[in-house]
Amino acid sequence: MRLQPNIGSDSWVWKVAADYTEEPPTAETLAIRFANSDNANEFKRQFELTQKIIRQSTARSLASASELHDEDSFVICTIDSNNLRRFPSSHDPLDISPLPPTRDYRIWVDASTDTGIGLLWNDRWAFWRTATDLCGPLQNIVLLEATAVELAVRLIHAKGIRDANVLIRSDNQGVIAAFHKGRCSNDMINLAIQRSEALLHESHVSLSLMYVHTSTNLADPISRGKFPSDVFRLSSPPSLPDELFSYFVQ
Repeated sequence: MRLQPNIGSDSWVWKVAADYTEEPPTAETLAIRFANSDNANEFKRQFELTQKIIRQSTARSLASASELHDEDSFVICTIDSNNLRRFPSSHDPLDISPLPPTRDYRIWVDASTDTGIGLLWNDRWAFWRTATDLCGPLQNIVLLEATAVELAVRLIHAKGIRDANVLIRSDNQGVIAAFHKGRCSNDMINLAIQRSEALLHESHVSLSLMYVHTSTNLADPISRGKFPSDVFRLSSPPSLPDELFSYFVQ
């Protein structure tokens, strides 16, 4: 993506081959305007710096993932709208239809019990801060990370995405394994998986969960309260599950 000057004003324009703000995606020319040239130039500088950081981090992430075993570095979750695994049965018909092509909206998720949940979507970020006196179930980092994945699923659903396999990156292998199995030993994590499955089923969406190392997870700084520019903040973040609402700062 390259910013081009918009002649006659302090603004930039850029072209995208597929704008996913609406379904179906369409090719668009987008623009952003500033009060003066100094602000416009500073935005361009920060924009290009962010692109450079993302390129470098993604390259490190892929290099790190390639060193892992296949089952650790890339897991296809069988959370399929046609074959939910909440209540498996040997009598259930096996769906062997191929998954649709995977869409990469550059979704990264992470969580910290000290601060909260961070999420990236197409370079737009969101953050949910845990209550400072947190002493409830969200002290369990796996539950908090599972909630991060659920929030990504809620965003996928809110965006109106349908009939797709969507890639999500996480640095918690326990969460990836739980979503892959469709269950675990923690009841609240099971509820997060079930709520996610319900939304995925409604939209005919399946997930691909990719493991990335913490050091290359682009959502890690956000989960620790280190935010990119507000210019890139997600304008309409998904709402928290009702069951967890009281554990976060409103």
